[in-house]
Amino acid sequence: MKFLASGLPIFWRRSGHSGSEKEWMNCSFRRLASLVGFFFFFSSFPMEGKTVIKMATLAPVGSPWHNLLLELGQKWRDATEGEVVLRIYPAGVAGDERDVIRKIRIGQLHAAAVTIEGLAEISRDMSVFYIPMLVDSFEELDAIRNILMPELEQGLTDSEFKLLAWADVGWAYWFTREPMYEPSDLKGMRHFSWAGDYASEQLWRKGGFHPVPLASVDVVISLQTG
Repeated sequence: MKFLASGLPIFWRRSGHSGSEKEWMNCSFRRLASLVGFFFFFSSFPMEGKTVIKMATLAPVGSPWHNLLLELGQKWRDATEGEVVLRIYPAGVAGDERDVIRKIRIGQLHAAAVTIEGLAEISRDMSVFYIPMLVDSFEELDAIRNILMPELEQGLTDSEFKLLAWADVGWAYWFTREPMYEPSDLKGMRHFSWAGDYASEQLWRKGGFHPVPLASVDVVISLQTG
């Protein structure tokens, strides 16, 4: 039997972008807040009498988000006198978020700190937060999320996942090598698309864009090689 457990909020929010409309578009056209959900699907492995929880994240080693997870693990260890061990797999070593969710479902992993990409793999309802320019402030985001949260959480529960914490880590932007003032400027460029998100890829193509599906760990080298 698998059990769902509760946990602690571990991330914080940053202020949004400010500036003129042209600066905003030139920097890249903003999609929406990059949200992090913290999941814990508890079916831990015993190890010499200890409870081992395997958690995956895309957070780079040594980043503030990775350090917070390390701190969380230490607090769990201290609170249980070493009986609970949080084993973290950072920097995408356990795969992309869609891979991580699949591994949780089959018991290879137990927990994950993920973005909306991972959330949408569990429940497509979470894709609502991908809508460009849906909100323009954290206040608007909070208002919308408070209304939708009961239904969204039920979708996760129906898939046997439990949301432990939800936090905002900033806005998501499009970054390009050439100036981009409006969405149509992107049509002449190849741009990143999450590998495995076939619906979004087809939507981009129908709009005349040129998405390149990539795993998150391949994005940097693809930018370097063109």
